[in-house]
Amino acid sequence: MKRKNPRFYLLGIVFLLTILFSASVSADYPGEEDFITIVCDLDGEIVFPVESLMNDFEPVTEQIIRRDNEGQIYDEYPIKGVLFADVLSSIGREKGELNSIRLRAGDGYSVEVPGPILLNRDIILAYEIDEKPLLEGTRPIRVFIPEEEAMYWVRNTVEISLNSKDEVKEAHARETTAQEDGLEKIYFFETMVSVLEEIDYPEGENQRAVRAEDLLAAIEPSETVYMLATDDFEKNEEYETVLEAYFLTQGENTPAFRSPDLPRGMHIRDLAYISLGNTGIVCVENAIEMFPPQEINENVGVGFVVFFEIFGLKKADSYHLEAIDGFSAEVSYEDLIKGIVHIRESGQIASLFEDLPRNTAIRDLLFIKPIEK
Repeated sequence: MKRKNPRFYLLGIVFLLTILFSASVSADYPGEEDFITIVCDLDGEIVFPVESLMNDFEPVTEQIIRRDNEGQIYDEYPIKGVLFADVLSSIGREKGELNSIRLRAGDGYSVEVPGPILLNRDIILAYEIDEKPLLEGTRPIRVFIPEEEAMYWVRNTVEISLNSKDEVKEAHARETTAQEDGLEKIYFFETMVSVLEEIDYPEGENQRAVRAEDLLAAIEPSETVYMLATDDFEKNEEYETVLEAYFLTQGENTPAFRSPDLPRGMHIRDLAYISLGNTGIVCVENAIEMFPPQEINENVGVGFVVFFEIFGLKKADSYHLEAIDGFSAEVSYEDLIKGIVHIRESGQIASLFEDLPRNTAIRDLLFIKPIEK
């Protein structure tokens, strides 16, 4: 009787076990057929199945530690997933190109992750938590940014929008153009603040602030608020989020956008310009620092020409300049672009023109707007 080679039995058993193991893995990851969408300015929507994230990228693991307000650990568990940077690289993009990203969950929740966090932290797209596949309400992936606020740990993430630095500028330009080819009015931050109630900022010593809802009360609402800082950092923030925040008016690096309810990564310091809808707000002191200064009679300020070239003020034959007390003057476009806005020794914001009557040098200048003919 011919004996069968036991090696074939062993190979058969190994083959059978491999099939069974593969089947069990498929059963263990019910979200493999799920997907996330990357939305970018260059390539539109790019779909990544979770199965692709699991099989085509180098997996990473991280021990997540959660602490309470007193710094005590109250939860700890491992996660497994892929680095967002690797996913970006696969579509020819890098984190340094981005101004921010916005994470969107299937239930409508969204949060913007600003540039500094993108550059300095690892962002993990997790498909496994505590050595188990994600639960149905957490799939397709959950985003984790270790060492950052839990508000960025978005479960049920279905979409990640890329906001490139150029795209933020272009989006602001498109919005400005949509408002009949320019802004209808530009306010001056320092003058606005002078008549608003200043309060102690809820979380800060010797810091004064105004409520954002007070600052923007006279301005028509918009879906987003654009903010530009002196270091060229810029972002679009949702209007409702801004309304619940504050603008610091005293202290270092002011004006600054802050809120005790927002992570530090969403704060913006050294603001030079704010806009929403067809209205802008110029922070004169920082605008003088940010843009090439212009001088008239030894007074240094920001030229009105910047209001057209950078801020997008609507062009007209003449402009109405008005002070906080209602005093006003009319200046032609040709004269306006030769003038400046500066800060007097008294701290008042004022307009100044070299060859125009003194009544055009308006103190406590509140706003400027084009005169419609």
